[in-house]
Amino acid sequence: MRRSIVGTWLLLGGLLAGEVGAAPRRLAPAERAEITSLARRVMELVRDGARDPSGIFPTPAELRVVFGLRDPGDAGPDGGGMVVRRQLEALERDARDLRPRLAGAQFRGIAGPSYARNTIDPRRCGRYAAPGSQCVDGPVVEYAVGGSVRRFRIDTLVRVGGRWRVLDLRP
Repeated sequence: MRRSIVGTWLLLGGLLAGEVGAAPRRLAPAERAEITSLARRVMELVRDGARDPSGIFPTPAELRVVFGLRDPGDAGPDGGGMVVRRQLEALERDARDLRPRLAGAQFRGIAGPSYARNTIDPRRCGRYAAPGSQCVDGPVVEYAVGGSVRRFRIDTLVRVGGRWRVLDLRP
């Protein structure tokens, strides 16, 4: 399975840095509802080929905050634009690759170890991310097509401005 370059970079960066996030915590009912709604919207966006991912994927400005690129001069001549552009392109590519599997899909819910236990384990979004960045493993999205139940994974969710966004999909 293919992972986005930046998503893998963030994951490995966090592992190599030896960062330990906050202790696992229980999901509040409102937060679980927000993540479930986000998962439904991701599935519908991808299935329908919608062009406006606002409120689902991070905006370029939100990615700059996650990567600690508040000042465009912080990351070389393009102000980190290449990192932001690659992440957004990876999300678009993953959505495009996932689309054929979702033809006629109906959302059923979310699953996955963390969500079955109703807990999340926040951590920094990787070695090169801003110290205050907050990522968690994403849920498994369950959907039905023609009577059979199928799944795909949202690899990483990022919390930006008090809202969850999809940082990495797994087609």
